[in-house]
Amino acid sequence: MPAKRKQSEGDSKIHWKKVGSFDAFNPQAPLPKKRKPTKSRATGWRNNPKKPKFVKCEELPEPEVGIHSLAWAQAIAPQESGFLRLPIECRNRIYEHVIDDWTVGPEKGSPITPWKKGSKFYDRNWRNAPKETEALYLLSRQVYVDVVGSGLLYRFRKFSFTSPSTMLNYLWVINPRHKDAIRTIELDLNLNIYKKCFDDEPPRACGRPFEMIASCKNLQHFTLNIDLYPWHLTVHRGPPYNSWGWGTARSVSVDENVLKAITDCVALKAIRGLKSFELFFLTSLPFEEKNQVRLLQVAEGIRKLVTMKDNVTRALA
Repeated sequence: MPAKRKQSEGDSKIHWKKVGSFDAFNPQAPLPKKRKPTKSRATGWRNNPKKPKFVKCEELPEPEVGIHSLAWAQAIAPQESGFLRLPIECRNRIYEHVIDDWTVGPEKGSPITPWKKGSKFYDRNWRNAPKETEALYLLSRQVYVDVVGSGLLYRFRKFSFTSPSTMLNYLWVINPRHKDAIRTIELDLNLNIYKKCFDDEPPRACGRPFEMIASCKNLQHFTLNIDLYPWHLTVHRGPPYNSWGWGTARSVSVDENVLKAITDCVALKAIRGLKSFELFFLTSLPFEEKNQVRLLQVAEGIRKLVTMKDNVTRALA
């Protein structure tokens, strides 16, 4: 086996340059390694869920100095450009069309999906994020304030998170002003790992994602996708039958204990001021007809509460 070649000075790694407020998206970040499944000592099955890892929960304060501070923005001299003389409402409409054309995902309008890699975040489907954002907000100081200072990227694009831990890690480290600019969030929740998030007093270990959702001051649209496991369901079988008398799985029903935990969740019902709320249960089989009606009732009951206008409860407990 040949020996490994020593790294010379010319082979030094090129570190990714941090740019402005979008240094959370690293285009050179490698794909995360697949985690090898571990066998359970009790059953021998490879079904041990991955434990979520969280950053230290300390909300960032507003910067007082530097390019992200209010003093830096107020020190900008009036611009003579024809575009910058337009009212800010007109400029924001133009910025919205530019941001909407950025190649985030395979289709137009695809959400931004942050993935955590070490202490950085990146989007697998938006590999040229720094180049596209640089081309806009580095035009001038005023454009930088318009786009980055007001968080237009977070305001005009949807955000999709693959787990509560990813969402919490991301929203804790970004600029608080950008977090408050987010309008749309879609969250995937694995009920096998994050079931305690629905408890009356959820432990700090689960991260309390619904309290974080409630703290997003300008959030308008929230979609919750709950991934169910076989022990959360009742399987309904029918013909054809095999030699052991087992029928073919035709449909499933969500256990009432699961639905009760969701409908009684204090943190979820404390969210207020949304314009829309969607609740989906993810399974590989269709739902039984009566159970499907029950699921719609659960979603509608929560929707009536979270779409109420009540600014008092939109704060962290």
